[in-house]
Amino acid sequence: MGFDIQAIEGDKWEVVLSDEPSYIHALKMAPEALEPELGSGLWLVVAFPVWSGPVRDSVRAAIAYAKQYGGKFHLGVRPFDYHEEMSAWWPASEVPAGGGMSLTVQDDPHRREVHITTDTSTDPAWLVLKDGQVVYRGTGARSAEQLGEMMHGVVQ
Repeated sequence: MGFDIQAIEGDKWEVVLSDEPSYIHALKMAPEALEPELGSGLWLVVAFPVWSGPVRDSVRAAIAYAKQYGGKFHLGVRPFDYHEEMSAWWPASEVPAGGGMSLTVQDDPHRREVHITTDTSTDPAWLVLKDGQVVYRGTGARSAEQLGEMMHGVVQ
């Protein structure tokens, strides 16, 4: 159970789900448009940068939250590299702005460490769609409890 991120062609990545229910979906990175299936039913979409380890906790929380409701909504998990990739599929003119990203490289004779950090208030991006209409959009880390508050009144 769970998810992983793996490299595919070029600089693209994909989410690989392991033994997750059918209502949890790995969405394509940087699609050309919003997938048609997201226009029907209730969807919670979490979009997250592939290079951010801490943000993955919010993805795990979203998976746990979706399982609590046992299929009353679909969960879409979408990786991205840059926030600009969202402009093609985000169903509104306001694509979430990315925070400042910082890269630190530490070299020593025996190993090299690379640390990428970002403003945690900007990732991940959250989108709730009901029959294709935006019900909620926001950014920032969320626990399963916070997701419950966010989805209150939407999930019956």
